[in-house]
Amino acid sequence: VRAVNLSDLLRETGIRKPAELATMSDEDNRNTLIEEIHHRRNLDIPELQGKSNDELAKLI
Repeated sequence: VRAVNLSDLLRETGIRKPAELATMSDEDNRNTLIEEIHHRRNLDIPELQGKSNDELAKLI
C-alpha cells in the first residue's frame, strides 16, 4: 500500500496551485490539509492532528 502524497492531493483537489506547493514543506502540506478539513467539516484541529496522512486524505 502506497502512502498518500499530500502535495499531490492538495494540487488535485485544487486547494493549492503547483507554484505554491513548490515552496511548501511536508509539514506545511499537512497543516494546510488539516485547516481545509477543519473549515469544510468543522472537525476539531487537535483531533485532526492525531490522524495519519492517509486518514486525513479520506476526510477531504
